[in-house]
Amino acid sequence: MKKLYYKIELRIGEWVLYDDDENEYGELYYFNEGYMIFTDDSFEGYLTNDVLFGDIGENNELYLELLDFDEEEQLQFLSFSGHFEDIELPGAYTLIGLSEQEKFAAIKFVEPIKDFSKQEKIEKELERVKQIYFIP
Repeated sequence: MKKLYYKIELRIGEWVLYDDDENEYGELYYFNEGYMIFTDDSFEGYLTNDVLFGDIGENNELYLELLDFDEEEQLQFLSFSGHFEDIELPGAYTLIGLSEQEKFAAIKFVEPIKDFSKQEKIEKELERVKQIYFIP
């Protein structure tokens, strides 16, 4: 079972319609970067102290779940999904909120991480972040 490591960026916002072209998506309220580990079509990763899980389905459906703490230190569970003609890495994709459809997530798979020592650091940091959420 081969693992692939990627640097990622994630933006989350709420859809807003504008009369100008300056705001591509809407109002952004979350921007973070981190790392993701692919095992087959599933992945898990972290963005600072937030945990990210997901997979790529049979019909090129990209699904992700984010666990983070909001401003009141309440645990948030956000899920997003999108169907695409083709999913290529590196690449960028915009996903629709599943529980709150007024929200969207824009994920960018920036670059693969091939350095073995960096991969080890990513594994260790992911384990540390998962412990914040009591994930084994």
